[in-house]
Order: sequence, then structure tokens, then C-alpha cells
Amino acid sequence: MSSIQDSSHRLANAAQLQVDLSPPPVLDTLTIGAGRVTVVREDLLPGGAKQRALLPSLSDALAGGCRSFVYASPPPGYAQVALAYVAQRLGVGCTVFGELTGAGSLHEYSRLARSYGATVHPAPSLAAAEADAAAHAATVPDCCRLPLGFGDACFMAHYRAALTRAWTRIVEELGHLPRRVWLPVGSATLATVFRQVVPAETTLLCVNVRVLA
Repeated sequence: MSSIQDSSHRLANAAQLQVDLSPPPVLDTLTIGAGRVTVVREDLLPGGAKQRALLPSLSDALAGGCRSFVYASPPPGYAQVALAYVAQRLGVGCTVFGELTGAGSLHEYSRLARSYGATVHPAPSLAAAEADAAAHAATVPDCCRLPLGFGDACFMAHYRAALTRAWTRIVEELGHLPRRVWLPVGSATLATVFRQVVPAETTLLCVNVRVLA
């Protein structure tokens, strides 16, 4: 295969992978009393909503010379699962330093990240996990350390683009602009980007899901 054909093949594969990782949102409608609530089923994505932006974000990092990734996670943080899942699909390595639960065990999300191929190390606190991740990135060549919630400029830009596409599809499917949207708030990355995407007429009601103390 020529270099041009090989490049075209990789681009086609990357495009298909992005379609797989960021499919159209699935909506379910619940009747509650006299009203209706529409639920956007991001729980159907193995890596949750953040997987929608991780492929282009990690691809940018790989193009810049990164060869693996490391992340420090609080126990119930689902970003560790998103990273493990997308890294596995990309065929690159990732390491997670996961804060232990109050019972002194790895959280089920850390174990799920491990099932997707992440190397997972326990840490007694989030501060210790952050320190371990920093030390890992400093000693492993070409390893990129990802911030809590992936809240850097590169990821946020890709997340904004992905959520803009998803929001447009949601409004089209509903046939009207939602008046209120309830959002889970862990690291606040989702809420921050969503406020940039949805118009001011839509009220965002943020629900603390207690990922962080």
C-alpha cells in the first residue's frame, strides 16, 4: 500500500471511529404526573458523554508527540472510564491513579477502567493520586498527563463542538427548544461547556453528583 493510500486508510478509520464514539443522542420520554421529561441517554455510551470529545483530543496529543496518557481520578469519576475506553479503541496505553473509596477499595469505575485495558494504581487520596500521576508523567517518556475532568482548552474545544452537534440533533428531534435542562455536575466540565452551547433562554439546573468533596 502506498503512503497516500495508507494515509487515506487511517483517515477513513479515524472518521469511522469518531462516528462510533459520538453517535446521535438517544432520547427517552418519561411521563411524570401531568408532564413529560425527556432523558438524553448518554449512559448508553461505554465511556459516557466525554467519549464524544476524547478521540479528537487524544489524537491531537498523539500528533504532538504523546504516546500514552495518565490520569488521576476521584473514586466515582467516570472520566477514568472514558479515557480507558477511548484509549483502547485508539490502541494506545493509559494509566489511572484511582483514589480509593472510604472502604479502602478501588471504586467500581476504576475496575471498569481496568477492564478496558487501563493500568490502574490505587492511591489513598486524590492529592496522592495527582502527585503519583505527575511523577508518572515526569518519568515515562512521551506520556501526557490529563487534568481533572479533562478540563483543558483542547478537550473543551472538541467537547463544545461535539455537544453543539448533539444539542442541534436534540432540538430537531424534540421540535422545540427545551425550557430547562438538568445536568450532572462532577468536575463541572459538562456544565461549563453546555452553558456555552445552549442559548440563554434554556435554564440549566445543575445537580451535584458528589464526585468531589
